[in-house]
Amino acid sequence: PIPLHPMLLAQQRPCFGGRFSVLRRLPASLLAPVVLLLVQVRPIEALEWPSGSWWAGPRTVGGEFLPLGPPVAKMGAELDPDSIFAEVWAGKNSSSLPEFIELRMRFVLNDTEFDSFRTAMDLGYRTGNDGFYLRLDDDVETMLGLMSRSETGLALLEARLPKISEQLDSFGGPKLFQFGHFNPPMSSDVFNMLFKLMWIIESFHNFMPPPGQGPAPYAELLRGNDMPFKDWDIIEVGAGPGIHAATLAAVMGAKTYTIQDMPTQQALQYKVLKKALGQDYVDKTFSFVPCGRKVVWSYLLPRYDLFISTYALSELTERQRESYFWSFIIRSKRGFVIDNHEDIHNKRGGQSSDMGKFTGLDLVWLLQDFGFDVQIKRSE
Repeated sequence: PIPLHPMLLAQQRPCFGGRFSVLRRLPASLLAPVVLLLVQVRPIEALEWPSGSWWAGPRTVGGEFLPLGPPVAKMGAELDPDSIFAEVWAGKNSSSLPEFIELRMRFVLNDTEFDSFRTAMDLGYRTGNDGFYLRLDDDVETMLGLMSRSETGLALLEARLPKISEQLDSFGGPKLFQFGHFNPPMSSDVFNMLFKLMWIIESFHNFMPPPGQGPAPYAELLRGNDMPFKDWDIIEVGAGPGIHAATLAAVMGAKTYTIQDMPTQQALQYKVLKKALGQDYVDKTFSFVPCGRKVVWSYLLPRYDLFISTYALSELTERQRESYFWSFIIRSKRGFVIDNHEDIHNKRGGQSSDMGKFTGLDLVWLLQDFGFDVQIKRSE
């Protein structure tokens, strides 16, 4: 049996360098970091964009290597059984995919519904909602206590929160909560991501910096105006409605931020990010890679500085997880993953043929095979 709050920390051995974080079946609050870095990239099957009913047309290329700007695939394409986006989302929630997509299309196309989408309903995964907008996480007191006892957590709440709260909570009509004596009040999902950022940043200090990256940011740096990730290439697999990505970029910055997700989800993310960060910044920083059965080579960078996946990686099909392992994880210098495989695939109930490859402990063992030192810690 796995402890309730395990923290899996891994670092690649000095001959390679790097870090990756995996969290096993936790609530959305208590997270854990694991650190990974690139060793060797196995050839993977890739696909150039074909023409077809799901194609949204040409796009602007805003970077030297990476296509930046609005998503390219049409909303609803993941419901077409003949498209490359079909059958990538496995698990017990797959029967609700049409509802999942229809909700996002409403929020994207109807500004009135978008203006209240963070308070209109409490639908959990069906809104891609990690913080349950209408209420606080059950263990919020524990989370706030951990942040209050952490120099990094205090810097995020005291120095960074006042600078970002208005831009992140000014749309979608979120319910705002008072967290202890920290001001201003904020939505539960912004607090949730600040908590995750604390774990991510603190995990960096367990290891030497990987080659090509400077020292990890310390609390005193967060109290200034510097953006510690401003030169980092970040990849996130499954970004919910995009509020967590907006929070990370607002607090830490990014050179590029790639989001791999389903087309309709990306349309909502793009709208959220524009509201939070401004269209000019988003179009110069964010790249949207649709979640297809094959990876598009033109969207791959040689290396990434940070890989993030909050539950989403473990909710994909086994084939999809393998593709992302070779495409993104093994290319990343650091990483942070929260694993939800046991719950989403009903494995313990004997109702799934998914054997957990490229997720959970299998992911940890793969990292070890590629030269990572792995520690398993427990967060109380």
